[in-house]
Amino acid sequence: MRSALVLAGGRGERFWPMSLPGRPKQLLPLADGTILLTATLERLDGIVAPEHTWILTGRDLFEPVSRLVGDRARVVAEPVGRNTAPAVGLAAILAGAYGAEDAMIVLPSDHLVAHRDVFRADLRLACTLAEERERLVTFGIQPDRPEVGYGYLERGAPIAGHERAFEVKSFREKPDLDTARRYVASGDFRWNSGMFVWRPDVLLAALARHRPGLAHGLAAFEAPAAAAAAGDAMAFEAAIARDFAGLESISVDYAVMEKADNAATIDAAFAWDDLGSWGAWARRRPRDERGNVVEERAVAIDSDDCTVLGGGDRPVVVIGGKGLVIVQHDGGTLVCPADRVDEVRKAVAALDERGWSTPPPDDEGNPR
Repeated sequence: MRSALVLAGGRGERFWPMSLPGRPKQLLPLADGTILLTATLERLDGIVAPEHTWILTGRDLFEPVSRLVGDRARVVAEPVGRNTAPAVGLAAILAGAYGAEDAMIVLPSDHLVAHRDVFRADLRLACTLAEERERLVTFGIQPDRPEVGYGYLERGAPIAGHERAFEVKSFREKPDLDTARRYVASGDFRWNSGMFVWRPDVLLAALARHRPGLAHGLAAFEAPAAAAAAGDAMAFEAAIARDFAGLESISVDYAVMEKADNAATIDAAFAWDDLGSWGAWARRRPRDERGNVVEERAVAIDSDDCTVLGGGDRPVVVIGGKGLVIVQHDGGTLVCPADRVDEVRKAVAALDERGWSTPPPDDEGNPR
């Protein structure tokens, strides 16, 4: 049986003011009106059963995530964030305890993937490769621009017998613009999607080889996971509360993928975007004849290349704007140049310093 881990932690700070504490990016309807986490789970329909699908989220998001998910997955709350390597290791232990020893799919909850059926077909290709060849598989996205906000992977030799599958020659960190241009021009590089497929035992073996300290710490969860599979959920929850914070905080890319000699990539046939900013969101929206994205209660007059979203209870009007992002929502109002949307986290930090991160309650005293 196959399993899945959906990573649903994080604050989604770059989507302020729509994204707020308790309502991060993955809980927003940014996938053409569908909540991103819901869309992620829908892509797994018919591939992984709900009882073998785990969602890892923060303790502060456990309630809203659980309400949204219902019985479509098992929700696990981290007491503190520890990056992706502990998360995938824990999920691999859970999958083994529940008897799901075939391919394990790892998906971020906040990415936008078009063409669901194409994505599922690619997932099946990756699952077959991971199961038959003991590979650590990721998806490589064909770049259509020199993007400095993504990591890249370099393709190696084709893997015989597996469609669009290649060895991974190297992983590269986020490049500067000139380097990104070289990557795109070479034709040998792909964006690293951050989505993975592997067998649980293969992932755990890789952790033991490349990050033995972390593997040792994760071993403490084997007995509690077996107890949970036997019906004692409290034992596992107690282990998480007691031991998870002591695990090393490190990404699976650093811990395993960049060191592994059994990493593979599949050239994705599906369209993908990590929706990392308001600029990424705007790329997916229709524009008027002057290049403006204008949605909800918003108007752009004599303006060019602006993104204007009036999501609050009052309209937003921009006159004579050029290359601006203007977002009004119940969390506040954002105005910035389009080429600085990656700095929106600075706004969140400034609000945190002033104690303004959470908006005031509505007229009835309820949180907005």
